[in-house]
Amino acid sequence: MLALTDAMSTTVTVDQSVFDAVRAVLDEQGVVELVTVVGAYHLVSGSSSRLR
Repeated sequence: MLALTDAMSTTVTVDQSVFDAVRAVLDEQGVVELVTVVGAYHLVSGSSSRLR
């Protein structure tokens, strides 16, 4: 899960091997929730850093 978060944070794209590793641990809903949480965090942190 950390590899997915790192990939979304640094390169914006995620390798299929990373998705496969996450899918081995989480079901489809869990993957969607993880991607949503990471994306929402980036949205909020990006917006708040621009407002400073």
